Amino acid sequence: MRSPFLRRAAALARHALATDHLIARTNDLEHRLDELQHQLEALPTAGGSAVPSIYLGDHLAVVRTPWGGKLIVETRDHLIAPHLLIDGVWDNHITTWMQHALRPGDVFVDVGANIGYFTVLGASLVGPAGRVVAVEAHPALVPLLKRNV
Repeated sequence: MRSPFLRRAAALARHALATDHLIARTNDLEHRLDELQHQLEALPTAGGSAVPSIYLGDHLAVVRTPWGGKLIVETRDHLIAPHLLIDGVWDNHITTWMQHALRPGDVFVDVGANIGYFTVLGASLVGPAGRVVAVEAHPALVPLLKRNV
């Protein structure tokens, strides 16, 4: 237990150094930052997602993925395109797995590449030192795959 003299000396030192003021100001700023964080998290996003997509015409749209990829999608597609147009992600479980498994310099083979979602993701993860091989047998999808790659 401190003596009254030591308590008074500590209070005078804090006042002289303005630490009480700094502590109060720091606490206030932390509280305001928490409030701003909650407000940002509560902001509505376009289409339930912060991922923009732009219609290009002729049944084509470009989408940006949360991981930074840009893909052209066929808007008449009812399998992959809706997910990419709304969320920017196709098969979140595999996307997350790839982001944890692939490293710069790795080799990634995408069999059944479709429009190249996993091809482009794989290329961004393995980098210039790595290699990606995309295989797509459906002749109607190959031109779109090539454009995306």
